[in-house]
Amino acid sequence: MRVPRPAPMAHLLPSLLVLAAAAPALGQTQAAEPAPWRAGASGSGLQVVVVSASRYEQFASDLALSMDVIGSRQLEQGQMMDIRDAAKALPNVSVKRAPARFSVTGRGNAVGADGNAGFSIRGQGGNRVTMLVDGIRLPRSYINGSNAFGRDSVDLGLVKRIEIVRGPTSALYGSDGLAGLVNFISHEPADFLKDAGHGAPALGGKAWLGHGSDDHGTTLGAALAGRLGASAEWLLSASGHRAGALGNLGSNDAAHVERTAPNPQRQRGQSLLAKLVWRPLAGQRHVLTAEHVAKDGWVDLLSSRTKPPFTGSAATIAAAVVGEDSAKEMTRQRLGWDGRWTLQSAWADRLQASFTWQDSSARDSGKSLRNDGGVRSRDTSYEERALQLTLQAEKHLPIAAGWSQ
Repeated sequence: MRVPRPAPMAHLLPSLLVLAAAAPALGQTQAAEPAPWRAGASGSGLQVVVVSASRYEQFASDLALSMDVIGSRQLEQGQMMDIRDAAKALPNVSVKRAPARFSVTGRGNAVGADGNAGFSIRGQGGNRVTMLVDGIRLPRSYINGSNAFGRDSVDLGLVKRIEIVRGPTSALYGSDGLAGLVNFISHEPADFLKDAGHGAPALGGKAWLGHGSDDHGTTLGAALAGRLGASAEWLLSASGHRAGALGNLGSNDAAHVERTAPNPQRQRGQSLLAKLVWRPLAGQRHVLTAEHVAKDGWVDLLSSRTKPPFTGSAATIAAAVVGEDSAKEMTRQRLGWDGRWTLQSAWADRLQASFTWQDSSARDSGKSLRNDGGVRSRDTSYEERALQLTLQAEKHLPIAAGWSQ
């Protein structure tokens, strides 16, 4: 039975606005904007800046870790519409996906029931891989018999880059980082606006359209960003997706258990991202984020029907499956505040604090029609709510040139 959920925490956003407005000025130097690319120490070129390996901005070339960064240009040029597309070009990284062949009333079989199940790094997947969006944990995977809930609760249309760390990350992120980490970094207004200055536009954005031939999927989205004076910027981004069944090489399209062609299927998805970036004083930066991702699908399980003519005892004939379908739905909502201060004090150079509320739910329901007119149904749901509070201070101490002697 589905557990009733309380009303969304609509009062949280005003509280975060008050908290951000009340934050004092703790520095006199303007903080640098986090960027995926910055000039290298030698000034000879650009280097990749990542945040996932150590929880703060650092050159990827300075890390003793094996990791990959998929930037916005790669996402666009590779026409990556879901996490499976993102994993195709990465060695030792994969995303499992298979056509639906589960049943409502038959023996438990979760093959393909969870769609894009999640990332597998060096042969280890599931909840052994930490998956984050802007540093916030995505819902875990869950399998119960023929019901399975994957971890594809992110829309790549809202993402500007993906950071993948191979190898254990448990020291920083907990025991579920045994195999590695995948962090999705969402867009910010600065990604669509030029540097402030004379003649700089007050609005910017983009629109995109994508199509996938494997499931005849189409994605349409748009993003718009603007400035509110000299200290604030905003972003609104929305995306929609429609698709059918994943194609295969099956040629038998019979409406019974011997079917090898894909079952009739339709999938839909909608997502929305809103951000407000505010710099009230020098060295101070606050980001308010609201995100909503929803996906649902329906499958006509022709491959679960009993092949006619029906034979056997009277009870067997009466229980023969003559119709079966299944529906899946998933939603994830996130509301958060992230604050950063440049201090340059004796105890810390920079301070970062964040508070995030996230509510995720998934539902797998189906019904089966028997030959005698009876109807059997299954309804399984999984819900995960989280409050995440992070406080991090950074301090760099110089070491004397002759310390090793």
